[in-house]
Amino acid sequence: MKKISVIIPVYKAEKYIRQCLDSVLDQSYKDFEVILVDDGSPDACPEICDEYAKKDNRIKVIHQKNGGAAAARNTGLDNAAGEYISFIDADDWLENNMLERLISVAQKNKADIVKCGFNDFFIEKGKKEICTFKEQKMYESQEPGRLLKIGCHGGILWSAFWNGIYRRDIIGDVRIPTGFINEDNYFSPMMVYNARKVIAIPDVLYNYRELVDSVSAIEIKRPFDRGIAYIHLIEDLQKKNFIFKKFNERLAAEYYHYICKRNMYVRPQFIKKKLMTILKKNLSVRRYLLLRYAIFKYGIKVGA
Repeated sequence: MKKISVIIPVYKAEKYIRQCLDSVLDQSYKDFEVILVDDGSPDACPEICDEYAKKDNRIKVIHQKNGGAAAARNTGLDNAAGEYISFIDADDWLENNMLERLISVAQKNKADIVKCGFNDFFIEKGKKEICTFKEQKMYESQEPGRLLKIGCHGGILWSAFWNGIYRRDIIGDVRIPTGFINEDNYFSPMMVYNARKVIAIPDVLYNYRELVDSVSAIEIKRPFDRGIAYIHLIEDLQKKNFIFKKFNERLAAEYYHYICKRNMYVRPQFIKKKLMTILKKNLSVRRYLLLRYAIFKYGIKVGA
């Protein structure tokens, strides 16, 4: 069994996928498999995936009908054999020691999750931001959900899919809800809930590319999906009897700022009634009234 399964959903990434795959295959750490899930990509990606699979037997290619990034990642999880799981976007690339550094920290400390820093490249603007942790830090508890309470204040809660590795055991049968983007807002907190030890390291090892047609850009067209992710998250955590007011308040505050503070290009035009109920319960009276005013001012519809 390979130590790490690297899952890469592939869709409309022909311009960048070779750089991505080369950065994976050039890793200083070699004990891994790569699962490429071609999510019905209409460009040359399917052929490129097959080409790389012929060159390296660590690569497995799965072709499927387009179902979105979440469905592709779920397919990868269903076919992964590694002790640890890593998610990578097909238009990004890794520093050549990323897997070695992450697995080394994970094995040395018997960690369930290890997260690293990343470079955030805004391609069209020609800018780069470095996003990382100030120092290496360990979060540990045997109490179910305790790390999620800690993460509510410490920032590890909101980390993306791709800047870390997850022990397969904590993923279990958890799968990412499909039909919306912003899956990070569901999956990352669920993994922190299941974990007993999470380590954040300051090493900047992942390179994230912000593109016009990337998921972050699609968010402009589908900003309401963030709220759907929160609904799924809160409902599934409640099934585990996890009720933590400060956690729900943090989610509500995040969405409040999303509605009231962000520019009109990323403000949603529709909010589910179920989400409004969650927001009403967890926002202060003042913020809830300001939210209702923003909904009226910007013509945001509230429905089932």
